[in-house]
Amino acid sequence: MSYRNSQLRERIRRPASAVLATALLLAAHGVSAQVEVDDFEARSFTDSRDGTLVFRLFVPRDYDAAKSYPIVTFLHGSSRRGEDNRRQIILGAKVWAEPASQAKNPAFVLAPQCPSDDGWGRPEGMTGYGPSTPVRTVSEILDALEEEFSIDPDRMYITGQSGGGWGTLRVLGLQPHRFAAGILVCPAGAGSSGEGLDLVAPLTHLPLWFFHGTADRIVPFDLTVRRVDALRQAGAKPLFTEYPGVKHDAWTLAYREKGLVDWLFAQQR
Repeated sequence: MSYRNSQLRERIRRPASAVLATALLLAAHGVSAQVEVDDFEARSFTDSRDGTLVFRLFVPRDYDAAKSYPIVTFLHGSSRRGEDNRRQIILGAKVWAEPASQAKNPAFVLAPQCPSDDGWGRPEGMTGYGPSTPVRTVSEILDALEEEFSIDPDRMYITGQSGGGWGTLRVLGLQPHRFAAGILVCPAGAGSSGEGLDLVAPLTHLPLWFFHGTADRIVPFDLTVRRVDALRQAGAKPLFTEYPGVKHDAWTLAYREKGLVDWLFAQQR
C-alpha cells in the first residue's frame, strides 16, 4: 500500500513558507538563550558492567521530594559524542528546561553523552565495541535517578535526534513499557539489517511523534516513512510531521514545533 496514496496514513506537512518563516524567527531571536549548559548538573555514572557514561541532569527549581516529577531523556546525535559532558546540551535538551516550560511542567531533564568511540544503540558484541553499550547504561541511570529523586514512573519520556533518534528506538525497544511517550527527530538506522522496522513492532501502544525533513541526505526521509507506515499497519497512531525542503537539521524546527511541549507532558503511561 502506497504511503502517499493511503488515506489511513495521515501526516502533517509544514509548507515551505511556514518552515522558512519559523527558521528566520528562530535565527532572529535565538533559541534556548535562557538555559545554559551549567544549569544542568554535571555527573558521571558507572554501570553494572563497569562502563562509565557522563551526563548532565537538570533538576527542577525548588525541587520538593514530597511531589512527583516527570523526566525527559534526550539523546544527542553522533556529532555531539565525546567526554567533555557539555556538547550534548543543545536544543533537544534545553527546550524542556526553559523557564516557560518549567513554570507549567516542572521536570527533570537527563542528557547523557555518548563516548566518542561508541554510538547509541550499537548491538552488544559488535566488532570494535565492548559489551557495555551506552543504551543499556541510560536505562541504569534512570533506575538510579528514580531511587535518588521523586520521579513519576508514569511520566517518563524520551527523545533523540539523528543517531540519538536511533538510540531512542533502541531504548524503547529494550523497555517498551517504561516510557509514556517518545519523540523521534530524523532517527537514523544501523545498516540494512537494522533500520528499526523490527524495533517499532512492540511500540504500538506508545504515543510517538516523528519529524523529518524531506531533503535530508544523511538519514533518508523514506526511512521514517517506512517506520511510521509499519506502526500504522500494526494499528498504532503515531504523529508524523514532515518539513518540505529541510535537510538533516530538522531538530531546529521540531523542538520548536507548536504544541510539542504540551503534547509530551500530557502523555501518561
